[in-house]
Amino acid sequence: MADEKMTFEQASQELERIVRQMESNDITLEESMRLYEKSFTLIEYCYKELENGRGKIEEINSRIKTIKNSGDVF
Repeated sequence: MADEKMTFEQASQELERIVRQMESNDITLEESMRLYEKSFTLIEYCYKELENGRGKIEEINSRIKTIKNSGDVF
């Protein structure tokens, strides 16, 4: 699992590093497999972070819509 203290940006950068390393063809099959597994974990972490962010945005948009429909001014 990705380090829980890792930010989305850090995980994304690590994924980019892994892709570059795998594209270099300078690694063994075993290292490729290890990196592939690590990349899956990072992708899963990033996806969850994006889903959390989307949920927060939807919540804020819902609150804004409620305020607009009630006629209250910001």
